[in-house]
Amino acid sequence: MGKFDDLRIHHSCLNNFQILSLANNKHYSNWNDLIFHVPTKKYTCLEQVKFFHMNRPPGHKSNKFNLIVRGFDDPAVQENIEKYILANIDNLKPINTVLNKVIFK
Repeated sequence: MGKFDDLRIHHSCLNNFQILSLANNKHYSNWNDLIFHVPTKKYTCLEQVKFFHMNRPPGHKSNKFNLIVRGFDDPAVQENIEKYILANIDNLKPINTVLNKVIFK
């Protein structure tokens, strides 16, 4: 079964020379990265999500993840943030994942 090696979306139809050039990987350095601008609130305490991988066969990753929050040293603030995260995480996370624990650094 085949796999995608590269996916490109163009704003106009390509001519035969451009298609042949892409097929031969010429002018590869002329393509820019695809950048998405996603609107977010000005302040958010979600900084980093790291996945928790249990012992499973290769290619089958765990659906559990740890949430790392930085910049809050006060235990009372950390407790309030953790309660808020636990109350609202179901609206933010992918449906097939489970929050393992919230870690403050």
